[in-house]
Parts: sequence; C-alpha cells; structure tokens
Amino acid sequence: MRRYVAPLRVLVGGIFLAFGLNGFFSFAPMPELGGDAGALQEILRRQGFTTVVLVLQIAAGALLLIDRFVPLALIVVAPVLLSLVLFHLFLEPVMLPLILVLAALVIFLFWSYRPSFVDLLASRAEPHS
Repeated sequence: MRRYVAPLRVLVGGIFLAFGLNGFFSFAPMPELGGDAGALQEILRRQGFTTVVLVLQIAAGALLLIDRFVPLALIVVAPVLLSLVLFHLFLEPVMLPLILVLAALVIFLFWSYRPSFVDLLASRAEPHS
C-alpha cells in the first residue's frame, strides 16, 4: 500500500490545486448551476466564502504536491471535501460519484498518515511546557 501513497497524494494535490486555480482563472469552464444549487453558489460567492475555499484548496493542493506539511494539508481539505460531498449529495448529484472517489482517496491518505494524527485524537491532551 505504501507505494500508492505518493502517486495518490500527487493526484489529490493536483485535483485540489487545479480546481482552486480554475475558480480564479476559469481555464476549464464549469457548467452553470440552476435552481437551489445555483442560488447557494451565488450567495457563497457574493459573501466571499468561495474565495476563502479556493485559497484553501490551492494552498492544500500545493502542499500535497510538494510533499510538505501533508497532515496539515489533509486537515485543511477535509472540511472542503465534506462540503463538496454534501453539496453534491443534496443539490447537484450529477458529480457525486466523482466526488465520492475523491473522498475515498483522501480517506486513504488520512489512513496512510494516521500516525501523524495520534496526538489530535487524545481524549485528555496535556499542554506542553
């Protein structure tokens, strides 16, 4: 399994970096969303939420690509990915299978880097002096 970690890390990093950059530069046009999905997307864009998410995607994707601070990058992409899953599950299910594949890849990376998260999961953490 260890031999799959680097290629999948690069793949996931590339996906987040590309889609984050695409949000600013529109080099790969995205289809217009209608109905509730489009309305929510417009509200999030006007409030600046989308810009923050895109910056987080770019930063985390770049960190995954260059193999630096990978656990931090995974923690940053987790809520972004959760919001993508929920958005596509409830509002725009067409892309849900691809989003679920991406989620599976991120879960695999979390599992592969699980020793880095041991201290985060301590039930009674003590501060360092």
